Amino acid sequence: MGTTPVVGTAFLQTLPTNTIGDIEHYMRRTHDIARAEAAVLYSTDATDQAALGLLTGTSGGTDLDTAARIRLHQAVAAPVLHLLDNPGRSWRPYVAAAVLCLLGADPERYRPLTAVTELLHVSALVIDDIQDNSPTRRGRPSVHEIFGTAPAITAGTLGYYTFDALIQRVPQADAATMLRIYRLYLRDLRAAHAGQALDLAGHHTAFDQAVATGDARPLLDQIRTAHRLKTGMLVRSTAEVSAILGGADETQLDAICAYFEAVGIAYQITDDVFDLYGQCTPDEHQQGITTRSPAEDLRNGEVTYPVAHATRLLDTTDRQRLRDALRQRSGTGALQASDLLMRCGAVDACTAEARELVDTTWDALAPLLPPTPHKAMVRALGWYAAQRETDHIPRTAALG
Repeated sequence: MGTTPVVGTAFLQTLPTNTIGDIEHYMRRTHDIARAEAAVLYSTDATDQAALGLLTGTSGGTDLDTAARIRLHQAVAAPVLHLLDNPGRSWRPYVAAAVLCLLGADPERYRPLTAVTELLHVSALVIDDIQDNSPTRRGRPSVHEIFGTAPAITAGTLGYYTFDALIQRVPQADAATMLRIYRLYLRDLRAAHAGQALDLAGHHTAFDQAVATGDARPLLDQIRTAHRLKTGMLVRSTAEVSAILGGADETQLDAICAYFEAVGIAYQITDDVFDLYGQCTPDEHQQGITTRSPAEDLRNGEVTYPVAHATRLLDTTDRQRLRDALRQRSGTGALQASDLLMRCGAVDACTAEARELVDTTWDALAPLLPPTPHKAMVRALGWYAAQRETDHIPRTAALG
């Protein structure tokens, strides 16, 4: 000890206050940071001229009186605040900070990155709920249900453009690096729209072929591509921006990007599974809160990850029953489809694929990172994304 050699037996005691038993609660704390940083654009004060001017680009000589500012705030800020002030799991802004910590960079100087990520996600949810005709989000009416479809589209789209205002609030790298960051953000935003387009187009032709043949590979490949573009690349983008600003070398950068893209895809896979139950946590279930209508995707006749896996696990008769149930686009059809998915092992197949995806990319990343608590938490995030748990609502009550 010090300069004196010692020999003996040591005991290490881990105290409860030093353990994290609920990773969702741990990550959700990041939302408070993201919300505080987003306030520079999204103020709850409708007369805040500085925030509204920065958000809307009206601070450069456009003269708005108080009445006009209030109207503009109600049109473009209030819809986003409806979701922003009702946080979800908030693991995406956590990624922005965690990657910096993995690389030994001080995350405090880069706090606005958490808001970049959260605003991008919230804006996408606003648009997504319109396209899916979803009546609820996070246990509340969806934005378009409160503010109307047209205002929601405008407000949600504007949220995509907050990147520039926020990225300028972090320490700036050299011009070439900043240009690289802008380009990758725009690239991944385009990719997300491509993924959404594929999702909206659906996978029914490939599904019908899988039902006829029992070969699910082309169908699964289609859905994997959509999930990667829609979700995986946006999570990758968050990690990539933080890694570049945090000084990652190219080997680290490639491995970080691959891992967090896998986390995003795994989360989307388990999101498809959670659709069967309405996406509630145990605490939310006890409070009677359902964050999304149970089996909403199946009720809409969508071909999800569990459906795709089921086409290789069911026999010909049951595959046809699954197809017919989805074509009903009803609660009864959703219940029938859900029963088939549960019985054939499709849910377990989804979980296994998500876990393998995260485990494989982690094995490549782990040797490149020093052993720190942040490394352990980022690994736990992968496990969480791939095998989230929920209280299973009785399906007869939820879907009937």
